[in-house]
Amino acid sequence: MFKKYKKKIYILLLLFISTMLVHYFVFYKRIKIYEPIAIGIKNIPYPQNIALKITGITTFNKTYIFLYDEQNCVWGNGYSFIKSIDIELDSALLNNTFELTITVGKESTTYDKSLFIKEWQLINSNNSIQTYKLPEKFSSKSFWGSYFSVFVWKISQRTLLGCFIFLVLYISIIKIKKRLINARIKNRKWLLLAILGYGILVFVFIKEIIRLNNRRLEGISFDNALIFIVFLFFVIHLIIEFLFIQLQFKSEIKRKIRLLYLSVMFILICVELSLRILNVNATYSERVFYKYSSSNYIPPDNYYLINKDHVSTVAKKEFLYQRTFNAEGLPDIEHYVEKDSGALRIMAIGDSFTEGVGADFDSTWVSFLSYKMIKRYPLKKIEFFNAGIVGSDPFFEYLLLKDKLLKYKPDMVLLAINTTDVSDYLFRGGFERFLRDSTVRYNQPPKWEPLYAYSYTFRLLIHNLLGYDFHFLKGKEKSVKINRAVAALHDASIKFYNLSQKNNFKLVLILHPQLNEAIKGNYFYDTFASAFKNDKRLDVVDLLPFFKNKKINSKETACQYYWPIDQHHNAKGYKLFADGVFEFLQSKRFIDESETKKINGVKRKK
Repeated sequence: MFKKYKKKIYILLLLFISTMLVHYFVFYKRIKIYEPIAIGIKNIPYPQNIALKITGITTFNKTYIFLYDEQNCVWGNGYSFIKSIDIELDSALLNNTFELTITVGKESTTYDKSLFIKEWQLINSNNSIQTYKLPEKFSSKSFWGSYFSVFVWKISQRTLLGCFIFLVLYISIIKIKKRLINARIKNRKWLLLAILGYGILVFVFIKEIIRLNNRRLEGISFDNALIFIVFLFFVIHLIIEFLFIQLQFKSEIKRKIRLLYLSVMFILICVELSLRILNVNATYSERVFYKYSSSNYIPPDNYYLINKDHVSTVAKKEFLYQRTFNAEGLPDIEHYVEKDSGALRIMAIGDSFTEGVGADFDSTWVSFLSYKMIKRYPLKKIEFFNAGIVGSDPFFEYLLLKDKLLKYKPDMVLLAINTTDVSDYLFRGGFERFLRDSTVRYNQPPKWEPLYAYSYTFRLLIHNLLGYDFHFLKGKEKSVKINRAVAALHDASIKFYNLSQKNNFKLVLILHPQLNEAIKGNYFYDTFASAFKNDKRLDVVDLLPFFKNKKINSKETACQYYWPIDQHHNAKGYKLFADGVFEFLQSKRFIDESETKKINGVKRKK
């Protein structure tokens, strides 16, 4: 047997020795760590802990950002060849209680303040921000361990999977070629047709892989999902046929096995199609745009979530309109920075409900409120700003206001918040998403999200059997993270409040319900409204009771004010929204009745 495979064994042995030599001279001599790394720092309060920046530098000088694991309170990185680690932190955090633990594999090393400063090299200092480098003498490596760890890398597994599929295809083609030679002309035509079909399928799948690589999971349609599912079954089919050829099963056994897996495939495809037709566990973007969107995990290029287009067409199932954006990237007219004498500036800031998705510019709640205010105070010069942006949240909105919009010197800021902001926090994080290099980093999705994006059958397993919600949370973890999200939104509103005190404008928080919340008469999260209303520093208008008083308590009545599929307000709903805000402002007498410009309750600095 050795003589029969002698040549192949020598080739494999030569290949093995060559890869070992390459690994030793190219990688092993330069790496310090190859196993998964976990870095924990004690006694650093939230959210400063997740705002720290820890990076690893590989043997090819590629930089990896260590991701923070909120559950285990550590920064982590998977298998990779790391030659150095940099930690960027505020020098104020290096106090007497400071303690850093770096765990590599099963071994841990702990540094207190004095040991950390002594052994970690300070490589950069910018005011209070200091960057430290992993000690030169730190090392945790093994030749064989690092050599075989390569097979744990995702890219290696994908490469091996690709090679395996290619090998199966190659051997199958060789076998089919032999059959073609001996086959009759009639059968040969069918075999050629099958090969052509397989070739087209492989080409389409490669095209889908390229699209996926360029756009990640953004924009997966039914067609993309169908290609993925069919190709998956095609690969299973090839593997089974390959085993048939190699193991030489009896014809009867082959027939039964083929019948079994083809039946399973047919049932699964029918289930998948049925779930898609019925929109079972469909996401918002799939209901509205017919495409899966993973935008919650794709951050913008910088701190500011604004629209870069001057004109945008909003086309959905239920409505179609154009939206014009000004130079600031906001859905509004152009405004002069310099304020006219006696002018009263009111700025509304929020997400898609504030921008007014579902209605034209003149039918947003901001526009309706401006009509009512101008009519109520005809002698005042009132100027409204619409700073609502689709997909925004209070964390983006705070930086937008602080860095770009305070130059307009608003007298009042209306901050609109709803429970979609809780979802945004769970997907994106809070202020810790803003890194010091002016980039944004969101929370990481679960590793199985690609399967979730492509398959409704997989979603049935995730949601209905395993009990995960649409935030990919369940059980105790779900309640803990939702409470943390509500607390983070409250903290953000206090930052708005502090900004209002410093810059002399009146802050009003607007809590408003989504469609299903209006129908049920309560918010999705019990602590959502109370977290803001119980803080006496904040002026809060809760529109849910206002909607209840208007008898919006059933799907029929609610859908007179919301689009049933898109679930944003229609023009009638935005008018009701504005009525509720107007009544609140009137009841609190924020605007002085006299002809002079004044916002009651705001102390003006001389």
